[in-house]
Amino acid sequence: MNEAPPAVVTRKEAKAAKAIRYFTGNACKQGHTAERYTRTARCVICDKAATTRWLTDRPTYKLDKSKEWYWKHQRTVLERLRAAYPRRRVAVIAKLSAVRSADRKAYAATMREWRAKNPERARMISRISNNARRAGSPDTVSAAVVTALLKAQRRRCAWCSEPLGRRWHIDHVMPLSRGGEHAPRNLVVACPTCNVRKSAKDPIDWARSLGKLL
Repeated sequence: MNEAPPAVVTRKEAKAAKAIRYFTGNACKQGHTAERYTRTARCVICDKAATTRWLTDRPTYKLDKSKEWYWKHQRTVLERLRAAYPRRRVAVIAKLSAVRSADRKAYAATMREWRAKNPERARMISRISNNARRAGSPDTVSAAVVTALLKAQRRRCAWCSEPLGRRWHIDHVMPLSRGGEHAPRNLVVACPTCNVRKSAKDPIDWARSLGKLL
C-alpha cells in the first residue's frame, strides 16, 4: 500500500512554522519529487547524494572529527568510564563466566586469539589485575584510567622521564605498605627499573634521591 504524499506547503509557510522540511509537490532540477530542507530549499535526495560524495572524497573526516571531539571532552569521557566501570565489570565477568562454563576449549581459544590481536591492551589488563589483587580493591582502576596516565605522561616514566617501551609498571606513589590507596590519584606509570628501585620507599625520600627535590 502506497503512502500518501505529504501535504503541500510553501517554504515561507514552513519557515513560519519552524519546520525542518516542506513539500511543494514539484520536482527538483534532478527530477526528484521529494521534500526539501527549509533552510536550504534543497531536495532531501539531492542533499543526501551530495553528502555521500563529500564524505567519499574525505574518507578520514568522521574519524578526525571523532578524535577532535574526544580530546575536547576527554575529562568528561574518562569520568563517565570510571563511573560505569564497576557496573560494566560485573556484567562482563558474568558473561565471560557463562561462556567459559559452556565451552572451556572454545573460550581459551577465543582469549588466545584476542591477546594475539591486542597485545598492548592484554598486558595493560594483566598489570591492572595484578596491582588490584595486591591492593585488595579490584573495582577502583580501569584500563581507561591507565591509558589516560600513559597519555598524560606522554609514555615517559614518571620518575626518570625516560621513554616507556613495551615494558612498564603501574606504580603506587605512596606504597600500599605505607598506607597508600589503590586509586587513580595515587598511581603513575614507571619504567621497571625505577619501580623496582623505589620499592616501598617514601615518595619524598625517593624523589630526593633522584635529585627532584631539595
